[in-house]
Amino acid sequence: MNTQPHILFFSEIQEQHLGLVGGKGLSLAQLTQNRLPVPPGFCVTTPTYHQFVKENLSESVREEILHAYEKIGGGLVAVRSSATSEDGASYSFAGQQETFLGIEGGDALIEAIQKCWYSLNSDRARSYHEPAS
Repeated sequence: MNTQPHILFFSEIQEQHLGLVGGKGLSLAQLTQNRLPVPPGFCVTTPTYHQFVKENLSESVREEILHAYEKIGGGLVAVRSSATSEDGASYSFAGQQETFLGIEGGDALIEAIQKCWYSLNSDRARSYHEPAS
């Protein structure tokens, strides 16, 4: 049984969640918690991405995402990767995954999340991440 959360709101994320939300997610959470002007948001966690890769997005996770979207007020949102492997001590490949801005509505949100996840394995992202020979 998976005990990891599927969703973490910016207000809930702590440093120990870095492996679940990535650096961008943690930074947005810290900014939010320090009362800086960050739109409300949440992260779909790394284990949820790995579950998606293996068996697609389950209906229960889809519903959790839609509930989280409603909880932050719906409306226009951005979908960005906060992949835990984007930046490291010896490399950086942030920005190689797709970003989707101005997403509105539940179906569009789910579609944008899936497209963002698919882009983690795009030719561009894979070739950028591979060490130079």
